[in-house]
Amino acid sequence: MALLSPVAERPSVFAVGDPSFDAKNAGIISRPAKPGSDYDEDGYFIMDTTKKANSNAGHEFADGKSPGIIGPALKQDEKEALVEFLKTL
Repeated sequence: MALLSPVAERPSVFAVGDPSFDAKNAGIISRPAKPGSDYDEDGYFIMDTTKKANSNAGHEFADGKSPGIIGPALKQDEKEALVEFLKTL
């Protein structure tokens, strides 16, 4: 659900590589990670968005008007409802 949050609320470092599908959130499984290396203890890639070319910015739902904002900030229940709707498509 992080990608439905404003950029400032998105994690800046996370591990990816688990081949499991997250059915609840309709996406790949990611987990928190510590910056400083390229892989965690399980061999999953650590995405550090503070490094050059690894931005976690882009389009966002946030209050206010500035480049990249595509809609108002979403409450948690609205994010969940949107994901549930997308699962029906």
